[in-house]
Amino acid sequence: MEEHGKIEPHRITKPIQLLAAWLLGLIIVNGAFLVAAAQITKPDWVSEALVVASIVNVPLFLISIFLLQTKFRPEMQEDAFYSKYLESKTGNTKREVTAESFVSIREDIANLEKVVAEKVLDGMGEAELQKMKWSSVTVMLNESLGDFEKIAKELMQHGIPVHETFGRGTSSPEVFNIGFGYGFDVEQIRKLVEVLSSINDGWISFAHDDTEHYGNRVLIGAYGDYKNGIELSKIKPIIERADITVGEVYKVLGK
Repeated sequence: MEEHGKIEPHRITKPIQLLAAWLLGLIIVNGAFLVAAAQITKPDWVSEALVVASIVNVPLFLISIFLLQTKFRPEMQEDAFYSKYLESKTGNTKREVTAESFVSIREDIANLEKVVAEKVLDGMGEAELQKMKWSSVTVMLNESLGDFEKIAKELMQHGIPVHETFGRGTSSPEVFNIGFGYGFDVEQIRKLVEVLSSINDGWISFAHDDTEHYGNRVLIGAYGDYKNGIELSKIKPIIERADITVGEVYKVLGK
């Protein structure tokens, strides 16, 4: 089956060898995912996605193998036994496997993958799901804000994680301002406005074109010019529109 470290597909002639190859593939793929997840530090969501993928892979492989050993067990027999099975079932040893049967198998596997993915998501708590939704961006909170602890607690209660803090040892900004970089969707902006406007009245604005320092980041308690943006009380009815796009939102923010 293997020579000089290379798998030779033409040597895999027995079903048990195919199952062994599947299990070996699972170990190699999951091992690669977990090693990559341990090496990647930025952005955080990449390592989290690789860990989730490795977790999902295990039940997918095991259920697929179970399916092959049960529903498709006759097809997994060696040629001689499978030939006898076809003869006993159809009375015709020359019957060919049709393209439709292969399509049916692919559909079964696709449905199986969907069910497993749904089960994994169902098993996750609301907090974990919310964390995944915010894993592609960085929420930063200014420590010099007078309401720092209250804001942090309120964000956490609404499933919005505070990834980083800034502003330690500096004076509080003159005006409460939420500065957004690129990379947020409408729902994320809407959620932050909903939570923060209940605590402070202030402004919301576009932070900067510098994607290296501001991309995928929101600075709660941002310094600098805020008057190109809009007041929180005024943006709420705008972003509540069902048809608004993220591009339109950024224009309102002063982009």
